[in-house]
Amino acid sequence: MRTTLVRPTPPPPPPSPLPSPSFSVHLAQPTSPWRFALDVDPASPGSTLRFESRGYRSGAAPWNHSNWPTSIAARLRPLPTWSVTANSAAEPPRSPACDAAARCGPAEVRDLVPHGGTELRIGELPVAFFGPPGDGARSPRISVH
Repeated sequence: MRTTLVRPTPPPPPPSPLPSPSFSVHLAQPTSPWRFALDVDPASPGSTLRFESRGYRSGAAPWNHSNWPTSIAARLRPLPTWSVTANSAAEPPRSPACDAAARCGPAEVRDLVPHGGTELRIGELPVAFFGPPGDGARSPRISVH
């Protein structure tokens, strides 16, 4: 009796990660700092965040770079140790991200806007510190009003 060895047909190669020639390639780069940790009291976020709602305005649309219908004024601390991986923000550092004063910069107030209001987005920010305001690891808080 004679047996014939049959080799299976290999699967086709995966599709090319490159876009179709009929599409343009776009590269969006940040034009302002983005590496921040929220300087917020986790037990009372409303005391350190200011929510603003202006409502929808006729003509406002996604990708509008101003006049967002909502925003949050938040105290943030620069977090230079947050890295970049494969041309994207790496996974956010674990909270508390500012476990030593030298790891984060001084607090500043910035507006957080809806995801549809920007081309580049960050959906998760680490918390700068844990613990009540004023403990030894924290700097004095200022009210955001």
